[in-house]
Amino acid sequence: MDRKFTGNGEVFEGLPAFAPKALEPAQAEGKCLVVGVHSHLAKLEAILAYGRSLPFADVLWNADLADALGAEADNYWLTARHFVIEHLRDFAETASHLADDTSVRTLTGLVRYRITGEPDHHPDYNLSEQYFPPGVLRLPKQISFVDGGAFDGDTFRYLRSKGIEIGDWAGFEPDPRNFEKLVAFAKDIPSRTALFPCGLSDSFA
Repeated sequence: MDRKFTGNGEVFEGLPAFAPKALEPAQAEGKCLVVGVHSHLAKLEAILAYGRSLPFADVLWNADLADALGAEADNYWLTARHFVIEHLRDFAETASHLADDTSVRTLTGLVRYRITGEPDHHPDYNLSEQYFPPGVLRLPKQISFVDGGAFDGDTFRYLRSKGIEIGDWAGFEPDPRNFEKLVAFAKDIPSRTALFPCGLSDSFA
């Protein structure tokens, strides 16, 4: 299904495609709805509410995919629920060292969200302040920045927009197309820069 699609059941890349508003309950009955939207701009609560309003046999979305697909899907920052459950004591230990209620609520909310997969359990967030919430972190006038997953320089631009001066920047970006954009962006910045067309990992295999 795609809300931009205007047809109703026409075959698209080998599969019948529907606009959500055109899907009849009888067409949903007994089927499994897999929500493939992975964007911070999408209103997942509304999408899930739509899916649950129809007689689908099940509704799976990002938080469920690592469990549903197994090892194939366990290759990015989303991982199966059992990992979170197995480390509950570690999360509790971390929470015991946090000094303020907001930090504790944020951590416990994220843990709860990763276990249940329910958007209502995700703590509130502010994208414009996601890296440097007010009053949490004070940086020196100039920093060195290791950017694991540098994309096209978006985080670098965000830091500069917050008045943070970056003296040295090491950027890692494994996607060739994104790396081209990154290199083009880096030509016009004053920072000492080293860019690498590869990703980062805690292990090597």
